[in-house]
Amino acid sequence: MQIDDLTAGLSLSFLINLNTEQLQFESKILEVYPRRHTLLAQGVFTDDKIISFRGKGLVVDLIVTLPEDKPQLFKNVTTNVVKLSDGTLCYTVSSIAGSKTYNRRQSYRCYVGIETAVQCGLNRAAHDA
Repeated sequence: MQIDDLTAGLSLSFLINLNTEQLQFESKILEVYPRRHTLLAQGVFTDDKIISFRGKGLVVDLIVTLPEDKPQLFKNVTTNVVKLSDGTLCYTVSSIAGSKTYNRRQSYRCYVGIETAVQCGLNRAAHDA
């Protein structure tokens, strides 16, 4: 999926990576510009000031939550703070690369095919699984 395949109103998260630290900020898509491979995202504020996602050694990834599908991860996106004509501060987010399906658990699930019984808690009956 390309960034210009997205639609306005979708929820997104900015994943900010700096060395071993990782921060996550929630936002949403306001508008998409297909010709520029760019979208306009709602600003993230702290103390009435917009957070800039630019800096030395800072890598910004974007997770987009799709309503009927798995989340999509866009790696190393470019963000800029812009001011709209009405004075609203927001971000332009651009990426030429496509997305990958995001695995929130960071683990691979493999069907083993062995039937077993599972007991949850003490003094509880076991259930087939």
